[in-house]
Amino acid sequence: MTRVPLLSTLLFSIVLTCLAEADDSGSRDAADRFWDAWSTKLGLRISDQTVSELAEHYRGAGIPESAQKEIDEIEQAARERVETYDTFALKSLRENLPIEHFEILHALANQGSRIAALRGPNPYEIELDRLPTREKKPTFPGDYSNEQVERTLEAYKAVLKTDLTPAMQSLFHYVEDRFHPALLEVFDQHDPTAVYYGAEKPILIDNTLTLLTPPLNPVREYMEENGMEESSPLNIDTSDLLPRTGDSVTALVSQGKHTADEQWLVRLTAVEKNAAEEARSSSTRPITLYTSTGSSHTFASEQTAIEIEIIGPFKAGKAKPENPKAAKTRVLVKRDYLELGLHRAVAFLNRVNRDYPNEAFSIATGGKNSFTAESIALAQEQLEPFKITPAEYEALAAMRLARREFFRIVAYNPELKPLLLKVAKWPSLIAIATKSMSPNFEGKVSMIEEVELKDVINTPVLSYPMELAAYDQPSLLLRLFVTDPQPPLVNTAGIYGLVAGHPKKANQRLVVRVIEAKRGPAHQAEIDISGHAFKPTPPNKILSKEGPPATVAP
Repeated sequence: MTRVPLLSTLLFSIVLTCLAEADDSGSRDAADRFWDAWSTKLGLRISDQTVSELAEHYRGAGIPESAQKEIDEIEQAARERVETYDTFALKSLRENLPIEHFEILHALANQGSRIAALRGPNPYEIELDRLPTREKKPTFPGDYSNEQVERTLEAYKAVLKTDLTPAMQSLFHYVEDRFHPALLEVFDQHDPTAVYYGAEKPILIDNTLTLLTPPLNPVREYMEENGMEESSPLNIDTSDLLPRTGDSVTALVSQGKHTADEQWLVRLTAVEKNAAEEARSSSTRPITLYTSTGSSHTFASEQTAIEIEIIGPFKAGKAKPENPKAAKTRVLVKRDYLELGLHRAVAFLNRVNRDYPNEAFSIATGGKNSFTAESIALAQEQLEPFKITPAEYEALAAMRLARREFFRIVAYNPELKPLLLKVAKWPSLIAIATKSMSPNFEGKVSMIEEVELKDVINTPVLSYPMELAAYDQPSLLLRLFVTDPQPPLVNTAGIYGLVAGHPKKANQRLVVRVIEAKRGPAHQAEIDISGHAFKPTPPNKILSKEGPPATVAP
């Protein structure tokens, strides 16, 4: 079942993680950094309005209705704390500040800008218009001399220093320790993969485990010693679409609860099949999938081999091992499925989210006899308003194959599988990835995004959240970052990275990101990596933006 609409982005989740990670020592420096991070990134202030806006953004971030009550309670508690502080601040000013200063404070408020003298000692902007005044009309700073303004500010600061600073620190402690972490906890319980994107990395979250978490020092040492380097940006040559023996990608795998506790390097290399693999190769007959709208789509299914090398683990705070563990295995894959990629289907879902933000639809794929004539007619009627093209139907069918083949690489590998199981609900993950994947197209598409990653990869990237489930129970929450599967990224079906989270254990994450991509030696003849005659057509040879579904002949 595919659900629309597309709602809010994750900017607030990232920034609130920044706040939750802030130093809770109560020092002036911590409060300053806390305020600067908040005001710089959001342009907001600690106020009743701020509380409401932040809570509202969480409501719009795809949280299920079951979480709304929790957010309401957190919001109310924070609002009461802000109102208490506001009342205390105004009472202290009325009692301790001579009334002749009130008009100037009103004038400063009327100026409409946050001046440093007010913001510095008191990041909470007191509602100065609630102070008494003797003037009948609004005044502005220009109505008073500089000396008058300075005297008012000195008196104002004196009150803050004696009475309001402790209250302000108390409010900071509450916001840091209770309000934002509580909201974040609610959010994480429903989507542990929410914190993922560090392109505009807010201060205070440099150590948070995100998609762009850098290699640990021992990983960097190993890479330097072995002639490896993190490509920034990852430069994919879109001019050469021919797959080559030796095409490889290296991914950085990070695991931890908030920060990267351990990391591995994983290299996937396209290799020629050996004799044993040739003997084990399954049928290469084309496969045909049918959709619930009656369309059929045929795909090639040539098998090739990929060598998987895993190096690690490298642990945070530890020196590089003298001889890091390195394990190599090989797996047979249907390279034609990997070449299909996920990017076209995700782009289609993004289009529907954008064009029909308040609608929902479902599309299923299956075998030849999966759908009755009655169900097909009903599906066609329900989907007619979405103006889905034949190529988009085909992209959805192709996505099923590409996704399955990618997870087969993980599921059948004795080194990779335990890493993913650290954040998955066993045993359902393997059932999903290899045997029990529902034929229905499933995914949490309410937060598909076009992600700005030009600094790290030179091709467009879409973020696609999805949930793997078995027996109607969530097994793994995923946020995939997909692009066009040009070689050598065809080894990963065009998946540039992913963030995986346990459905019940907030903040327990596994992050994977391709950091190096290399082409194999250029072809001397038009021979593909499996040794068969190669026809130099684009990898996505059965997908087109317009026109009827293409068919690959047997």
